[in-house]
Amino acid sequence: MRWKVALDGGYAKIVIIRVGYLNGCSYVVNQHVPLHSAPEGLTQAECDALADWRASDLFGERETRGARFHRCSTRAVDVPDAVFEALRRHFDERQIVE
Repeated sequence: MRWKVALDGGYAKIVIIRVGYLNGCSYVVNQHVPLHSAPEGLTQAECDALADWRASDLFGERETRGARFHRCSTRAVDVPDAVFEALRRHFDERQIVE
């Protein structure tokens, strides 16, 4: 899952950090910000903004569609069709599974 993936490393870090924030898991956030995120191209400001991505202008449509999916799949476990379809415009099935 970690090495032979289709999902780019920078976005994978976004997912890890975002889910860490969603679950209130400071261990995950602290392990991935900033030391392990910088090599993947994420800045400290981007990592910090993942705590409340809606209030940030640092992310594009791809990241915001993904953030909606992360929230739905982590908090409610049920992803509405509209959220899933919006995600499919930016990610293929393999990337979504990863």
